[in-house]
This record gives sequence, structure tokens and C-alpha cells, in this order.
Amino acid sequence: MKGFKKKYSDSNGHENYYEKLRLTRVPYSNPHSNKLTYVIKDVLDYLPQNLFTPGADSPIIDLAAGSGQITNILTLHGISNIVGIDPYLYQQYSENTSRQVYPNTFDDICNGVLSFENVPIVFCSYALHLCKDINSLLDKLKMWTKYLCIITPNGLPYVNNTNWKIYEKFKCAGIKVFIYEINADSN
Repeated sequence: MKGFKKKYSDSNGHENYYEKLRLTRVPYSNPHSNKLTYVIKDVLDYLPQNLFTPGADSPIIDLAAGSGQITNILTLHGISNIVGIDPYLYQQYSENTSRQVYPNTFDDICNGVLSFENVPIVFCSYALHLCKDINSLLDKLKMWTKYLCIITPNGLPYVNNTNWKIYEKFKCAGIKVFIYEINADSN
């Protein structure tokens, strides 16, 4: 066992691992941060440019945002209306990005505790596989946004939900990216 699987195992689960980071305020950085700059540039090239209208009322969501790597990269590309959601590293996110952050879990979203409308896109990097009920989460996100970008080292989780269809998928710097859009036929 290597990498984060071992860290999660040694901590009795990912919740305990990230809670310990939160409580001890140990700085967290995605080990793939240096590659994410290239990944996000490619994602932005694939998406319709009108998604990122300056001054738009609805924010882009950085889901399971960690300490803000995706948000900071998006900011470098001129995208400023971004909100983070992370139940464990929300303090680090706020400090690293100076942006609004909600300390909510995937379960909170599934249970309707947090809601947004007309979000251009939701990004989720290296975390969606930790969701216990991915279909419930995808059903809620369908009400928030038209696009969902999943960034993952291994292609997991596999989205098998009739509300979403592949818009684009590619590999960049060894990282797999899946951009989904709402399946118009699912309404």
C-alpha cells in the first residue's frame, strides 16, 4: 500500500486523516500540484469560453477544495468568482485563496444542507472517490450546474448516472480528466 491509501489506512480513514490536518494546521498540498497547472489550462481550453463571463453572479465551485490549489490556478487564468467547499481544510483554503469557503461534506450536499444555482462548473480534484453516495451527490449537483470536471489520478470514480454524459475526457501529465455535462434527456 502506498501514498494516500496508506495515510488513510494509518489514520483509520480519510476523515480522520484530514481532521488531524485541520486540527494541527499542518499545511496540506496536493502532491500533484505542479501538474495541475497544465491540467486546468487544458480543461479551460476544452470548455465553452462563455462559461467564464467576468462579473457573473454565480460562482464556480471548487468542491473538496483542499487548501485551494485549483482555485489559485483558476485565478491565474483570470477567473475570479470562485467558492470553495471543504469540510477539513477550509481554514487553509481561506488563508491560501482569500475566498469564501463552506465547511461542508459530500453528505451535507446530498442532504440539501448547501445549495447553489446556475453555477458555470463544479471542479472536484482528487476527492470524489471519497463520496459514500456518489449518485445522490450527482443528483444534487445536477441542480447546481451544467458542467462537472473530475480530476483523478486513476479514473475513479466511474460516473454511471443517467443525468450526466461525457462532454470531454483526456489525460494530461499522467492525470485523467473527465468533464461531464447534464444529459438533456434526463429531465
